[in-house]
Amino acid sequence: MAQWEKLRQLDNLYLKQVDEMYDKDAFPMDVRHYLASWIEGQDWERAGREHDFAMVLFQSLLENLDIQHSRFVQEGESFLLQHNIRRFKQNFQQYQENPYTLANIILWFLRKEKSILQNAELAEQVRTS
Repeated sequence: MAQWEKLRQLDNLYLKQVDEMYDKDAFPMDVRHYLASWIEGQDWERAGREHDFAMVLFQSLLENLDIQHSRFVQEGESFLLQHNIRRFKQNFQQYQENPYTLANIILWFLRKEKSILQNAELAEQVRTS
């Protein structure tokens, strides 16, 4: 099961941690949610070190946001969702010159998510033993 799906199934205590982590605008939870499997399939660690690879992932992220926006339009999803995806794409433009910065931000979020999952799994093991 994908990391994002596992996170969404956690108890409220851990969901609150996820919610607090995504409370800032550094990396919107909406983007994480709608592009979850694509995000988890990328090598963000490498992108955080290699400018050219980071640029490829950056461009791909923007393309994926465009695709998601088009889906919202075709499916008649709310104007708010459409607006937010466009706004997130515009906000990500600030990383055009330094795409590895965005890669490192995404990597940080993925690692924090993994830590929350590990803590939840450990607590579950302790509870059942």
